[in-house]
Amino acid sequence: MELGRSKRNSFHITPQAGILGGTYFFVTSLTIYTILAPLRMLELGFSMPQIGGVVATAALISLLGQLPGGAFCDRCGQRLPLVLSFLSLCIVGIGLILSDTLLLFAISMAFRGLSGSFFWPAGQSYASLLDPNRAALILGRQTGAMAVATISGALLAGYVAAFFGFTQAFTLAIVFTVMGMILSYLTPKLKEEVDNKSNPSSFAVVFKNALHMLTANRSLQLAVFCAFIAAIPIGLSGSFYPVYFVSLGYDERMVGILSALLNLAVLVTGMAFGFLHKRFPFQLLVIASLLGMGFSMVFLAGGAELYLIIPVIVLQGVALGLAAVLRVSLASECTAARQRGVAIGVVEMGFCVSLITIPLSFGFALARVDYSTVFLTLGAILIFLSFIAGNVFRRPVANNPLAETMSKTE
Repeated sequence: MELGRSKRNSFHITPQAGILGGTYFFVTSLTIYTILAPLRMLELGFSMPQIGGVVATAALISLLGQLPGGAFCDRCGQRLPLVLSFLSLCIVGIGLILSDTLLLFAISMAFRGLSGSFFWPAGQSYASLLDPNRAALILGRQTGAMAVATISGALLAGYVAAFFGFTQAFTLAIVFTVMGMILSYLTPKLKEEVDNKSNPSSFAVVFKNALHMLTANRSLQLAVFCAFIAAIPIGLSGSFYPVYFVSLGYDERMVGILSALLNLAVLVTGMAFGFLHKRFPFQLLVIASLLGMGFSMVFLAGGAELYLIIPVIVLQGVALGLAAVLRVSLASECTAARQRGVAIGVVEMGFCVSLITIPLSFGFALARVDYSTVFLTLGAILIFLSFIAGNVFRRPVANNPLAETMSKTE
């Protein structure tokens, strides 16, 4: 039985269907905006530094907003932040349709970052609280929904923009956003929401508690680490992967196919995570993710043939899928329900930091060395980290002392 389920609404939307559907609509809209906003700016004649600055604005706002968004979720429950996340995305779509100046684009993308600050702590904490006994399974399904949404969002963005125009593509994203907002509003509340008024309202107290959680909880540290690793291929897919594949002689159509393969591998891994979680210790899954990510980078450095690149991309997708689900699963298993939003907000800050630092580091390195050297170096670092992770994170997550302490205070 799903924990926290209230009476179903008149449309008979179950909590799991509501959060998985909401995740699909959110990520689909987000993908359309992410792909087309830079292209729209390029069409209007903005320079690459200006485009990069606008894209960085969204990432920076999302980074700064994760902890307040998590605290807001713990204070007010998950459903209100979910609705606000879709409302923010609606503003993004309207803004991108009307934007013709750098300031308007920056404001629009700032709301894109704000939407993530609401959605990820609320959406992932909601999924983790539905049924503690099946949390890994549900979180894996949520990751699968993200992968499907990323694929469909990319396909819709390219097709609609190419055949109908940017305005029509942004309008379609707004339609998806409104559908997600309605679905989130109709999704049943969790029972835990009525007990959250005792959570601190002062951000200083929230920040202090979050810092204590991070420094005292080794499992949460590992979750942040997994979030950073999971964001590496995502950040590169939106920056240097397309340029690298084009330099190897592949056209935009093949770049899209490779991106779809990456997300298909994430989808399969997410759906299988419940099975893997029951049969393998989490340390082994972390090591497998790091090794898969590391070796895929090493192989990318040396292969230009398609028959070599395809299995490497699939391997990287599997590693990404493992790290993506592990980051939320670990945070869920080592924290109390009433502080789940803050915990996931802390974890997602690691994800955002990676989205900012990895592309910047690649750009800095590629100004001095070639792609092969950069991929080999990153791959070697990840493989080395897999051995460190195996030695450092050896204790089981269950019965975490900090989680037990927090639970007693509820």
